Amino acid sequence: MRKYLYSLATDKRKTVIDKVIGSFLSVASVIYYAGVKFILFAYHNTIFRSYRLNCRVISVGNITWGGTGKTPVVQMLAEKLSAQGKKVAVLTRGYGRDEYKFLEDTLSDIPVLAGRNRLKAGTAAIDEYRIDTIILDDGFQHWRLKRDIDLVVVNALNPFGNRRLIPRGILREPLNGLRRARLFIITKTDLVDKQNIANLKKELGRINPLAPIIEAVHSPSHLSGLINGEKIGLEEIKNKKVAILSGIGDPVSFKVLVERLGARVVSEFRFLDHYQYTTADLKDIIARCERLGIKNVITTEKDAVKLKNIVKGHRLPIDLFCLAIKLKITKGQNELDSVLEGVFSSKKTVLVLDDGRPGHLKQSLAVARDVPCSTLQIIRLRYKNRLFRFLAVCLAFFASPYCRRCLRCVKFCLDKNSYRQLADLDKTPDIVISAGSGLVAMNLILTRANEAKNVVLMKPGLWSFKRFNLVIVPEHDHPLRRENVLTTLGAPNLVNPDCLREQAERLKKRLGLSKKLRIGLFVGGENREYIFSKDRISQIVSELIRTAEALDAEVLTTTSRRTSREISKYLKDYLASQERCKLLVVANELNPPQTAEAILGLSQIIVISSDSVSMISESLAASRYVIVFELDRKRPGTGSISKHTRLVNRLAEGNYLSICSSDNLYDTVRKVWREKRPIKTLRDNQAV
Repeated sequence: MRKYLYSLATDKRKTVIDKVIGSFLSVASVIYYAGVKFILFAYHNTIFRSYRLNCRVISVGNITWGGTGKTPVVQMLAEKLSAQGKKVAVLTRGYGRDEYKFLEDTLSDIPVLAGRNRLKAGTAAIDEYRIDTIILDDGFQHWRLKRDIDLVVVNALNPFGNRRLIPRGILREPLNGLRRARLFIITKTDLVDKQNIANLKKELGRINPLAPIIEAVHSPSHLSGLINGEKIGLEEIKNKKVAILSGIGDPVSFKVLVERLGARVVSEFRFLDHYQYTTADLKDIIARCERLGIKNVITTEKDAVKLKNIVKGHRLPIDLFCLAIKLKITKGQNELDSVLEGVFSSKKTVLVLDDGRPGHLKQSLAVARDVPCSTLQIIRLRYKNRLFRFLAVCLAFFASPYCRRCLRCVKFCLDKNSYRQLADLDKTPDIVISAGSGLVAMNLILTRANEAKNVVLMKPGLWSFKRFNLVIVPEHDHPLRRENVLTTLGAPNLVNPDCLREQAERLKKRLGLSKKLRIGLFVGGENREYIFSKDRISQIVSELIRTAEALDAEVLTTTSRRTSREISKYLKDYLASQERCKLLVVANELNPPQTAEAILGLSQIIVISSDSVSMISESLAASRYVIVFELDRKRPGTGSISKHTRLVNRLAEGNYLSICSSDNLYDTVRKVWREKRPIKTLRDNQAV
């Protein structure tokens, strides 16, 4: 039955009855397609869970039903990586036991583990053999185990069959699944003409334009006797009559290999892939060979594994040989080496998404700074409008590995400049980082499109935390307790002691500062929770100038891009006449780079409005005395406490900062400077 179904799947039967049965198989293929789509959807929406092993995982697989030559690729990779000093293990499904036994025999110094539960086998390999690299044999559709890269093997003789899904065809999944591939290896390229290879490469490039394509051949190395194990040269069968025996997915290519060695193939014994031979089969083979006067029978390495036990202890009237082959890369060796080097490189390509809010960008860059990266790319993303932002959310929900290298959703939702920057990226990102709920959808889409890992800062709205590799959420947002969630007190920041000193020295020389005490004033802007009234700010500023007079201090002031024009104008008019104010930077007019860092480096005391989590976090990370002045809330009578208020209260309870109102700023600053308690530094960056 299996043989008959395979012949239908490969269109080798053409009778009326075959066509009728084929129509029923077409219906079954539709059901199969729905099942594949559901499984993919379930895995990539965390309905089904995928697990990551504590090592590098390289998957070698294909998209068709057998016969592509995965096993020689696995053998080649295992030997190559082992020679480079990697501690390698191979995980195989073990179907039919022939591939498992062959790999176990040929990879004598490399652990080969078989079993349907690859997770269990991989964990055992790590615990028992202390390996650092796993090669996952036939792993392209094994979604339960996460991998670093997918290498997809394509048979040049029969790349996709009749392009139909199992059981009507030989495709395991739709062709757009090839978008998940990191690299293609086209095998048996010497058995087809150059034009067919060019057409195949063109089609693969259309499906997955960024995956390198490697060409390889199966190169015979020697013959070995199944009974005595004696190795003989390939020239020994030249011009001799032989029979060939195979139970593999692609018997045609095996016949061509033998014929190219100069042998005259006068009989063939073809069995289904993974066929288990019996003594009766051996008797039939011997009988036919005797009738035809054939003395030499040549089989494959995979079949030899199963035949050895049958011929063991027998004296045969024929010579049974195994043809050993090695995979030989004919084109693309450098591309293969580059891909493998990227797997083991500790330096990654990081893409930071910018929503136009400086605080969010600083947080993202703070995380990126802690990643050993070779390339850091920052892209400002803008949606066409609010409707397209909503559409991006809807599209991100259906993002899957089929989105690999596809940017149609991105092009549809973003403005032209944003899309152009993404399309022109120099390198494919390994990690995508974003801050704020507005970019979560694009983060997910780009992560799927590039098969990258992702990091989001702040609570990701309605999205499940399971969809992200790392979620960094401040404590005041009440995050869920999960393995991939890092809870911080404040926000990650870019504060660096060396940078603060350098910027402080530059600004000090330019301003000619002379006082021992300097107070930094950071004025924010109105948001969804706070009102920035001119009266409140004028009271704060006048109190601060009075404090500076009393303490013989200098004041350094900067505003935010959210600061209103009215308040910016007031500050310019008022502070222009105040000798104690040595610096005023209005961010919306002129905002020299690293102004905030210079003020933090020069000031001993920081006075800051309660609206900016980022700026509060930076001030605390700079090891300064921090005083947060309260603002009027937009909904004071609701009774609920805003997240900003929760943060400030939590930090005040931990003695990280002091809280004041506009009425008691004078007393609070004087008290802080007089007592000079030990400063508690915020260490969220170390946690990241």
